[in-house]
Amino acid sequence: MATTPLQHIVREIVQVRQSTEQALLEGKAADFADYRHLAGVIRGLTQAEYIVKDLVQKLEQSDE
Repeated sequence: MATTPLQHIVREIVQVRQSTEQALLEGKAADFADYRHLAGVIRGLTQAEYIVKDLVQKLEQSDE
């Protein structure tokens, strides 16, 4: 099965989220404000991932 542009976007979102999570785990947040920012980025990327995955699923179901 060929990779669709939406599947590519999901992979990119996951990659950025994982690198942000890794930075947080490694204690790279300079202060609490930075920690909150990184946590918000992770939350937003997770939501974006689910939105795009849901769209992919709906598009696949409409093709059936």
